[in-house]
Amino acid sequence: MADEVIVFAGGGGKTTSIYTYAKKLAAEGKKALILTTTHMGVPKDRSIFSGCSDPKRTKEILDRYGYCVCGKTQKDREKITAWTDGQMKVLGALADTVLIEGDGAKRMPLKVPACYEPVIPDWSSRLVIVLGLSGLGMPCARAVHRWQLLFQKDEIVTVETYIRIFSEGYGPALNGTDRAWKKDPVFMLNQADDEGMVSTGCEIFRKLERVMDRSFSWEVVSLHKKKRWEHGCVIIKR
Repeated sequence: MADEVIVFAGGGGKTTSIYTYAKKLAAEGKKALILTTTHMGVPKDRSIFSGCSDPKRTKEILDRYGYCVCGKTQKDREKITAWTDGQMKVLGALADTVLIEGDGAKRMPLKVPACYEPVIPDWSSRLVIVLGLSGLGMPCARAVHRWQLLFQKDEIVTVETYIRIFSEGYGPALNGTDRAWKKDPVFMLNQADDEGMVSTGCEIFRKLERVMDRSFSWEVVSLHKKKRWEHGCVIIKR
């Protein structure tokens, strides 16, 4: 198996984060394999895409480009779905790092997960949860996928909305320490495209620290501007 298996979940910037990290790894001479446990769009660059589970095809792409997107093609050929757990393990052994998209958000900046989400393989090593700051000030029904699970339709997205999604939405999935990915989750706020958004992002994590009952790492970024503005680690002693 790969040295690291990272699952990405949440909303605005999840897929972009995956591709950004894959390209970074490839530039460092490492091999990154992109998979999904649910659904994912087929990449525009078909040269890095494999729609079959044949390890030879995936290895060819990894050797040539450094990263590869691999998934089962749907009928419309615009989306891919997951391979079996066994197939993913075989394919994952070809790469240094496996990056997995673990849920979808219908292109909305925020996401409240259903009880069966995100879909995380037992052999994963880390979970990254991404939310987009562009949803601030919008009605939840327009900015939050599955808003009905935590919010009212006309409720406006505020700092507290993000705190509740991180702590109440994704928090329950992190209970226990029986899996490696539960021990040090990464909470990422993307779309911090100006100083005001950066400040708001930091405020969210300051307040989140007060309500979370476990340690976590955090980042405030702008993938659009290729900036990692602020980051840190919160240690919660039990």
